[in-house]
Amino acid sequence: MEPMLERYLRKIKSDYGTVDARGVMQVRRIVELPLDEVFVSLTAKLEGDGLAWIPGSSIKGSLRNYLTSTISPELILSTDNLPEPALPEVHWARSETGLSLDDLWKRNDRWVLLGDPGAGKTTLWKHSAWQHAKDYGSGDLRRLPIPVILRFFAKTWSDNVDWWPGEAILKYLASAGAAEWGFGQVDEQIELVELFEQTLKDKRALLLFDGLDEQRDSQTKQRTVEAIQQLMMRYPGNRCLVTSRIVGYDAAPLMGGFGKATLEPFTDERMRRFFHNWTYAIERREDIVDDEATKNRAEKKAKDLIGQVEAHPGVRALAANPLLCTIIGLIHHQGGTLPSQRVELYKLCIDTFIFNWEIFKRGKRIEQDGLNKDDTQAVLEEIALYFQEHCPENRATRDTLLEKTRAFLIREQGFPEGEAQRQAEKLLFLIREVGGLLIDRGGEEYGFFHLTFQEYLAARAITRRRALIDSYLCRYLFNPRWREVIRLAAAHQGMKDEESGSEFIQSILNRRHEREDIMHYAFRIAFLCASEARVELEASDALFRRWVELYLDPDYSYLGGLLFRLFTEAGGAMRFRAGTLEPLLDALRNGQDSSVRSSAAEVLEWVVDSQAVEALINALRSDQDDTVRRSAANALTGTRDSRAVKALLEAQRNDQDDWVRRSAAGALRRMGDSRANALRNDQDGSVRGSAAEALGQIGDSRGEDGLLDALRNDQDGSVRANAALRLVLERTGDSRAVGVLLDALRKDESEFVRQTAAEALERIDLGSIL
Repeated sequence: MEPMLERYLRKIKSDYGTVDARGVMQVRRIVELPLDEVFVSLTAKLEGDGLAWIPGSSIKGSLRNYLTSTISPELILSTDNLPEPALPEVHWARSETGLSLDDLWKRNDRWVLLGDPGAGKTTLWKHSAWQHAKDYGSGDLRRLPIPVILRFFAKTWSDNVDWWPGEAILKYLASAGAAEWGFGQVDEQIELVELFEQTLKDKRALLLFDGLDEQRDSQTKQRTVEAIQQLMMRYPGNRCLVTSRIVGYDAAPLMGGFGKATLEPFTDERMRRFFHNWTYAIERREDIVDDEATKNRAEKKAKDLIGQVEAHPGVRALAANPLLCTIIGLIHHQGGTLPSQRVELYKLCIDTFIFNWEIFKRGKRIEQDGLNKDDTQAVLEEIALYFQEHCPENRATRDTLLEKTRAFLIREQGFPEGEAQRQAEKLLFLIREVGGLLIDRGGEEYGFFHLTFQEYLAARAITRRRALIDSYLCRYLFNPRWREVIRLAAAHQGMKDEESGSEFIQSILNRRHEREDIMHYAFRIAFLCASEARVELEASDALFRRWVELYLDPDYSYLGGLLFRLFTEAGGAMRFRAGTLEPLLDALRNGQDSSVRSSAAEVLEWVVDSQAVEALINALRSDQDDTVRRSAANALTGTRDSRAVKALLEAQRNDQDDWVRRSAAGALRRMGDSRANALRNDQDGSVRGSAAEALGQIGDSRGEDGLLDALRNDQDGSVRANAALRLVLERTGDSRAVGVLLDALRKDESEFVRQTAAEALERIDLGSIL
């Protein structure tokens, strides 16, 4: 292997091979874990139709590039009489969920991967770079990873405005990009970019671009998009992955054959796997010897952590986010109590970070005068606000930070000028020595460990005074880059009290976009903010009532999809008075248009209310339109009402429409816990029997545990018999099932149960057990 290639791969593996938890929770020491030990593969979903391109060998160079970058896929597909040469073949991937990155690569070589803050975009990006560097270096010559942090690229390009978009990325890699990896000599940089260019020509590169959303403004983002597109046009046949937050991406989307996928939250199974990986990795770092005792201790801690998470719905909701999973794991590792709101988690992180400094100062006997905890936090908030407003590339020089800190201490804390300068220098010294929230990026520049914490601290900064809230909402409410800051500010105000949270929501509603009457931007932002801020019932109910009015108003039908997505993200957390739900219930029961009834059913899936369950069951049983019945079946998935289990079983058996029966079966598969509850607790034996039948279809331990419990303990012989039969009909019959069936055969008082147990055992090859 060439020395330059070997050195480059070693650097990528070193830089991208660890989970760096600086700035999250650092009481004892820096927690840095091997990425491959902790990483849990993420999955993505394709909304609507995902475009995939099959390269056409008859398309040559510039013509193919022109067609794939300038003609929309819809136009290509609808054109019947295209001249030769033929276009690349195009096919559509159906809407799908649970797709791995490998699945995406099978469909297309160019992807934009979208995700919410903390969804794992950058971790997946890092893991892809590390994995490919490891495989490439070990002789598995798949693709050479070329990772680019787009905020750094955009900053360098802004200083070199003469760069042509088609060459801008390579010029960056040949200069500032190479320097970031430690290739500081000009001859080294030339050799490195020659390696990249040859790999691109050979079609063996994996281009990885992180943080398309982290651009200074829309013009910079559009220029960055153009640079990526032109690079892919210049070097077709290579793979490309671009990450971005969801908010704001569509304002400057990537064209030219890029597919778009969205990262999915952690499932229960992936969340559990992450915590098992996490605790084992932590314990291995704590112990001198990695032995059986280490594994057992890690397993015990993982089970305790998972039990705490699953016992609190608010914490479980947070654990769907990989970044928050990391924070939860660190809090648990250090003996802390798990908060139920993400804003509380962030607060705990910042408090711990400041506490680290106090420990460090005492340990180093640094003088304690000057900045106390509140002063330090106020300075961090001011720095975060400066970064949010002026540093989209997330880096600022030491001199700039010193000046901002010094000026703030003079203006807000009343320090004399000389003392303010001394305290500012001490603060940056602690940042440099202790690490954590702000990290040294080299060259006397600093940046935030993770954008989320910058946004949280900026949110706190704008809520210091009421006048600041109004001022920043006036300037930035409709700026996508500030959306998370505003959401976190609302949540922070709600932590004070419900009245403060309500006042913040009203401040949002007082702002009006120029197209507010058409698009209702301020209302939608307020609704989203209220979903995670503590607000008064009156304020929450008013927002929910307005949402229902807009959703059901035919004059705003064009907003239906936007409103529905808003509600699925936020509506489950909204409080409302009982009467506020009535228009939706009435629409489901009496709407003249089946699409209105179906839409009402879809919304009611997210409402935990007995009236909603009853209305959905009635719609499933009696609505004349199969699309409404299908929507009602899907909506009943989220209920924990045993009546829903029975209604879904009836629909699965008896509905005349295939799709309704499939929807009912799918709902039953997804609602395993509810069926287990019905089997254990419902007073009606027929409902418990139906629940036993349904539990047999789950395909995981929840179903088996419920059936085993029913076979051992249920008072109704028919229920025990049903459970016995389902244990075998719907699953393989593991050793636990065999043991319980044998006990039933020997001891059950009901002859019918004993006979059923015998028939069940007949279906199992018992082998040596007999």
